Amino acid sequence: EWMVGVSNGDPQPMPGPNGALLIHPTTFYPSARTSGEATLITLAAGADRGGIDMTLPLVQGMRVSGVLTGPDGPAVNYGLRISPVSGGDVAFEIPIVYGMTDSRGRFAFLGVPPGAYVIRAYRVQPFGPLFVPPTAGGAPGTTPAGRR
Repeated sequence: EWMVGVSNGDPQPMPGPNGALLIHPTTFYPSARTSGEATLITLAAGADRGGIDMTLPLVQGMRVSGVLTGPDGPAVNYGLRISPVSGGDVAFEIPIVYGMTDSRGRFAFLGVPPGAYVIRAYRVQPFGPLFVPPTAGGAPGTTPAGRR
């Protein structure tokens, strides 16, 4: 059995009236918002199946923002996932948006479709700078020729 007809949203949001952000929300066959509501379709290897049609709605995306705090204050560098409320079926939970808190625990997500969601936070282990700028005239961590 396969879960078919999954759309994970339009990669290019479209501007709507009055500056609204229009998006295609994640949709499962036939027009379900969560995997628990989706219809499973059984296919044999190499089989073709017609009549599996989906309509992808275009809806206004919302901005979701806030500050994540813990017992010691702002929760810095936490990863965040927004997932639809699915009735507890976390085995097939598919987040619709990922993000991260900043140095003050703040976060903002753009283009979240209307609905009921759960935001989950998880600790992201620091692993060093993502980019080490090169020194003047050389590669990262080197000195220009002739200088010491």
